[in-house]
Parts: sequence; structure tokens; C-alpha cells
Amino acid sequence: MNSFCRRPAFSLMLLCALLVVPLLVTGCSSGEESGAPTEGSPEVVGQDAATSGLVLAKAGVNPPKDGTFTCWMIGRGFQAGDKVLVNGTTEIWTTFGSSKLLTFAGGAELLEGRSSLSLVIFRPGTDLRSNTVDARIPEATPKS
Repeated sequence: MNSFCRRPAFSLMLLCALLVVPLLVTGCSSGEESGAPTEGSPEVVGQDAATSGLVLAKAGVNPPKDGTFTCWMIGRGFQAGDKVLVNGTTEIWTTFGSSKLLTFAGGAELLEGRSSLSLVIFRPGTDLRSNTVDARIPEATPKS
């Protein structure tokens, strides 16, 4: 092969390699997001929480102050933009600390008449949900 043909052939091979390798590595075609549910994919809700990617291990409620309380949640698989379902009815945006820590703030009315909060982390726009954890509500601190 003469040098005139060698250069375009090499460039074409390099271009093909640069286009094909990312597809082989990620397993995605253009426009798909790795791990994103696709049309017709089974719901994750029925899966074990350990395989769904969102696991809620432990949570705690801080005593309310000025009509608001905060709550922390420890687990794995958390992302910015995750929400928490409180007591099965109230959706609240979380504050992302890390893939293992989320927090949120809520109105003290969510605590009234309860000894614990039922919490589930979920990812909006997907069917990903964590297991349910009950977080004990602390006794009101006596005023001195």
C-alpha cells in the first residue's frame, strides 16, 4: 500500500474504533441512559430493595424547632434529586449529602399523633423505590 492510501485508511480505522468502543463498553445505543428503564421493562417496585439500587438502612428524626423538623437517612444508592415518601402520603424533596446520606426537612404537623415516621426513598421519573424504614420520633425536650 502506498503512503497516499495508508494515511486515510489509518484515519478511518481510528475513527471507527473511537465510535464503536464506547458502544461496546456501555452497552447503550445513542440516546439511552445506562440503567434507565425502557418501554416494556418490568417494574422495580416488586424487586428486593437490595437489587433495586436504593437501600434505606437507618433513619432518625431530630426534635422539631419553630414548627419544622429534620430527618437523616443512611443507606446506599442515593442520588441528588431523590425524594422521600413520608407516612405513605407526603412526598418531600431530599437534600443530597452523599450516595449514602440524605436529609430532609418537614413541617411538625407530620409528627403529630405519631411515635414514628414511615419512610421510603424513591427516584422521580423511574420506578426505583427503597425498602420502608420506620424512624422513631424523639420525645419533646422538656423546657426548663
